[in-house]
Amino acid sequence: MRKYYKLTPEGTRDLLFEDSAAINTVSGILSDIFREKGYHQVITPTLEFYDTFTLEGFGYLSEEMFISTDKKGRLLALRPDSTIPIARIVATRLKDEALPLKLCYNQPIYRNNKSLSGRTDEIRQAGMELIGASGKRADIELIVSAVEILKRVTPFFRLELGHAIFLKSILNRLDVEEYKKDLIRDYIESKNYSALITLLDEIPIDAARFFFNLREANTHLDFDLDLAVEKSSQNPVYYVQYAHARICNIVKKLAEENIQPRDCTAQELAKLTAPEEIELIIKLASFEDEIICAAKDYYPSRITKYVYDTAALFHKFYNACKVKSEDESLMQARL
Repeated sequence: MRKYYKLTPEGTRDLLFEDSAAINTVSGILSDIFREKGYHQVITPTLEFYDTFTLEGFGYLSEEMFISTDKKGRLLALRPDSTIPIARIVATRLKDEALPLKLCYNQPIYRNNKSLSGRTDEIRQAGMELIGASGKRADIELIVSAVEILKRVTPFFRLELGHAIFLKSILNRLDVEEYKKDLIRDYIESKNYSALITLLDEIPIDAARFFFNLREANTHLDFDLDLAVEKSSQNPVYYVQYAHARICNIVKKLAEENIQPRDCTAQELAKLTAPEEIELIIKLASFEDEIICAAKDYYPSRITKYVYDTAALFHKFYNACKVKSEDESLMQARL
């Protein structure tokens, strides 16, 4: 039988000298900022009852936790997160305290990650909980505090913002198997962007991508999930896809009659005189300029809007001008 007394469990490691000193330094910075902001530190038990982390909506799977039992046979778990135990404290020992409550923590958590995943099972987690306050002021206070902490710790950082309810709403609307939804959550949490992109490429989420890129980054977006899955002209994604489907159908039906697009002469193109034709031609001719401007201004939503506007002009052209015509030169010009 193999002996493990000289090893540390997979996903854990000893912290020596510089590493230990770095943790103490960062913890000191955290404590100073927490104190400056008026937050009070709490420490929760390393061992919690298993039931604490299995309440609906928290999303911790049993295989993600280190589970044991006490002498009475009750299930225990090493805390995989600090927020939920703090919520327990607020609901019990602090239930009579005046709101808002400003609580903070800096303690290890434990995640039973997959073997050979390269991820640490023992993670030091620090955070601030502003309980009983809502609105933009509360959000801004926490975001500014996070930025201040990161600036004091390192000059190189990236701040990521997320919302569990927003993510859950999107996942609920995806027509995919539950295991894929779990994979998406796992990849986002572990920041495995390569695997996430590969998985998303397999999922029909064109609506979400299109909606997100239809507005400028500095403007407010109300993401209408019902509209995003609606198959009508009110849904911009469906509207663009329907234009593409119409174009493909025209080309396909003419090909069945052995009619193929060809280069047209200037005289043939001069037959395109209908207002709907002229509008569409002008729009198509501006495509190169749109790409240049979008790249120059770092403005990808400009291309999305261009595609939508072009689809609208095509639908207008489609309803006014029949492509198939007895006039072969006019038909080729419209093709």
